[in-house]
Amino acid sequence: MALPDGTTITWFGHSCIRIDTAGGRTVIIDPWFANPTSPIAVDAVERCDLLLVTHGHFDHFGDALALASRLRPVWPCMHEMSLWLARQLPGGADAVIGMNKGGTVEGAGLRVTMVGADHSAGDWNPGGETTLYLGDPAGFVIELEDGYRIYHSGDTELFSDMQLIRELHRPDLAMLPIGGHFTMDPRAAAMAVEFLGVKEVVPLHYGTFPVLAGTPDTEEITNDDLLLLDCDVLAPCALEQVITTDNADKVKAGIVCEGANGPVTPEADLILEDRGILVLPDVLANAGGVVVSYFEWVQGLQEYFWKETEVNAKLNDIITRAFAETWRWHEERSLPMRQAAYAIAVGRVAEATTTRGLYP
Repeated sequence: MALPDGTTITWFGHSCIRIDTAGGRTVIIDPWFANPTSPIAVDAVERCDLLLVTHGHFDHFGDALALASRLRPVWPCMHEMSLWLARQLPGGADAVIGMNKGGTVEGAGLRVTMVGADHSAGDWNPGGETTLYLGDPAGFVIELEDGYRIYHSGDTELFSDMQLIRELHRPDLAMLPIGGHFTMDPRAAAMAVEFLGVKEVVPLHYGTFPVLAGTPDTEEITNDDLLLLDCDVLAPCALEQVITTDNADKVKAGIVCEGANGPVTPEADLILEDRGILVLPDVLANAGGVVVSYFEWVQGLQEYFWKETEVNAKLNDIITRAFAETWRWHEERSLPMRQAAYAIAVGRVAEATTTRGLYP
């Protein structure tokens, strides 16, 4: 589902977000307007119907107290944070709604569900020697008036329960940290997107300080250019005949490992060999699936089934021995790995035929 008409999302740097809904509500999340990339100060904020703070670190809690004292929004928050805020806010305990992970509340015409986050939450306490603890970190799923759902993860690393957030809450859009060091980096955030099943993402928590080096900036690359990147190992694993006479002289990898069947044409194979690029042939490199299929056949005949650890151990033994033997032929006879593998295979067939005959 696309962002509803009339709903806008504004990023004020770091993790500070404002959502203006089509229904006329304003939601502010993690209001640290003092961050060095924010174009406005907190005093310029004129409206806040719903305030959400994911955890008590200064770069998220930031301007929340000042904002809430002035604009009096609905403020659902972690239980421990609500206890502390009850002594700080005008209106006391009535100014906040204490809740916890798994809970859902309605406020300002919107539904808010608190979900887990994998982070920490203590921060400097000017009034004491210990850190100020405002409860566990959390994320929020906000359901807008028309049912559109936004997931703000707060600060977190990648965690597998994001798949449960997908199943239980079906977010349409995710707001995820990508800066690294204190949170996920772009690679982990990309996996989080897969876990969540969302098609729209707002990257957060990057670029504020040098240590938050993750960036959403990417460079598009074609499939053809991908094969020509400067790398140690190139593993073409999807299609056959992708390395041909047209591009074999431009491959920059030191090793080509054939994950697909026949990704290197015979003519390209000769070019790679002449250039000193080691090719691990498909008959050796992607044989694991065939070996395990054989294991399944053997188990079916025996009506006795192995544990996964046994399958992996037997597979590792066979593949390791096959590689070692092929490498020995490659070294001792100065053969390309493909020819060495074929020579061993033909020799085994010839030996079996001699021993057993053509029609055993």
